[in-house]
Amino acid sequence: MENYTIDNFWTLRLGTGSPKFADFPLVNGWEILSSGLSTFHEAPLTLSVEEFGDSDIMKSPVLLVSAPGAVGKTALARQIAFSTGSVYVDLSAADPVGGNTLSGGLARGGLFSFWENEEITALIDGLDEATLKATKGGFEAFLSDVVAMSRKRDVPVALFGRTRTIEDAWLCLVDELGEDVPVFEIGYFEGEASIDFAAATLENKYPNRRHSGVDRRALELLLGNLRDQTESDNNRFVGYAPVLQAVAERVANEENPSVLISELQRGHSLSQAVTLQSVASDILTREQTKLVGGLPLQDPDLAKRLYLPDEQLQRLASRVYGLPNTKLQLPQMSPQDAQTYSDTVETFMPEHPFLDGDIGTSSAVFQAMIAANALKNDASEAVALKRELEKGDAANPFLYIFYELSESAP
Repeated sequence: MENYTIDNFWTLRLGTGSPKFADFPLVNGWEILSSGLSTFHEAPLTLSVEEFGDSDIMKSPVLLVSAPGAVGKTALARQIAFSTGSVYVDLSAADPVGGNTLSGGLARGGLFSFWENEEITALIDGLDEATLKATKGGFEAFLSDVVAMSRKRDVPVALFGRTRTIEDAWLCLVDELGEDVPVFEIGYFEGEASIDFAAATLENKYPNRRHSGVDRRALELLLGNLRDQTESDNNRFVGYAPVLQAVAERVANEENPSVLISELQRGHSLSQAVTLQSVASDILTREQTKLVGGLPLQDPDLAKRLYLPDEQLQRLASRVYGLPNTKLQLPQMSPQDAQTYSDTVETFMPEHPFLDGDIGTSSAVFQAMIAANALKNDASEAVALKRELEKGDAANPFLYIFYELSESAP
């Protein structure tokens, strides 16, 4: 089976659920969803056999879903949960994980007997946030609990997380189960699928819009414009869910999208709302909110001054160019808050959506933004300049855009 959609795979494995569970009082972070997105376009899922083994996806008691940051894991998990009647567990909103997270949540929610009868299962999201709030031992105890509650069941549990977190979870789960665990990877949208996703985003957020045909044409032109600009990036930028969401928002903000279509057809450039810079900046802002939102700080006011876009870019440049973070200017904080923040960043940063591995980047557009920031920083300018010049004909085609923008910034 290669078409791992909700209809063709997930409902076969998880069932379609029952509304009788909807009134049960659940613990923090647990939901039984009474509604889903009216229009939902799924990102492509592939089974990662080469790296994680050729396990039996129709028999494994645990399934893992992996993706880079910001590509729509949560939206997919929630839609699967709604379509299958599964419990949706958001570990970012739940208590720190441990040895009774799944079993205890089922018991406290009155769902244990339904679980034993395989009338219900769980889709567990937010594994990345769970690792930030729990010790390594606590996270491993949580995975052991998942195995204990899932073993010998025909209806599997599914866990969603970023790539590295899923890799770590896979190792623990394989050790506990004694067999390989399937890992699905969420991919990028291509061609017509990217337009479908943007149109679905627009329809779900603004269900009362009337001119869907005009909206879709505007989306096609905007995405075509971005695709032309980033052709050398092999669709990794235009196929990225946050980019598609930004384009959908741009169309939604037009009182008369026909005017936008007319401007684009005459060759006018994109508005400031949908540029390479604005989309990349939006992702940095999202990452800041995600990281600091659950930090257990003694001084909660610190959160709004930590992990800001400039700090992220400096940390990213440090990884990409192999430089120390000695020039970071962080606000004063207590030793405990400093340690909490340092540990969290060290855990979270390798999964940054701009990165693909420890020093690689997920898109040439993001690499250009990191490089431009490094070239404006005294601590990294020489190394960054030398590294970029050495690329010669393979130099980043987007660097000049971000460098000129940083030059003109106040």
